[in-house]
Amino acid sequence: CANNPGESRQIVGLGFYGRDTSVYYGSATGWEPFGIERTITRAENNTVFEIDGEPALDLYRRYLGEHAGQLPMISLQYPLGLQNERGEYTVRSVRNVNTADQSLVFAGDIPVGTKVRFMKTEVDNLIRAGSKTANESHLKETADLVFVVSCAGRRFVMNRLTEEELEAVDGAVGAGAIIGGFYSFAELAPSSRVNPCDLHNQTITLTMFRETGPRFDK
Repeated sequence: CANNPGESRQIVGLGFYGRDTSVYYGSATGWEPFGIERTITRAENNTVFEIDGEPALDLYRRYLGEHAGQLPMISLQYPLGLQNERGEYTVRSVRNVNTADQSLVFAGDIPVGTKVRFMKTEVDNLIRAGSKTANESHLKETADLVFVVSCAGRRFVMNRLTEEELEAVDGAVGAGAIIGGFYSFAELAPSSRVNPCDLHNQTITLTMFRETGPRFDK
């Protein structure tokens, strides 16, 4: 019930309806793949044991080179990209490492057989992803309300430039829009207009609302 205190392991649903309410959405990462395509060959839920038959942690260490000693934090700058049948990538971040079995624990499941590539970015690309999301949402006029969910991992990578991501969103959705949101440890959104909702990491998602009928004073 709405008047009860909040508890853990609960989901809150919020619905909007009405003929005059239009809802737009979008998501973007700002990450790009590099290196050869690889295959997850042994995994269980969100723990990956082998990639191309090689212990996952060994492979990550080889890619990171001199930065391998900074695991698992450095992995926020080099997540994995999971490729779907349309060639699009969903980002997965390393949450922990297990030196005993050389496995990697990710912030989301990765099934056996998934095609993956390592991902990289620059801060400017992360910032531009905010405006890219709004521009590709088919929003034709200024939004009234914009709900932003950006990954805490992005905030770690952008560091002192974090505010510029929100400024990019503000500039893309139109003057007068009310913007709110939070940083998360995972995001839920479709990867494109034709894909179902999916779990993302290191991603920014926007949900935008616009009233098109008679208006009340704000």
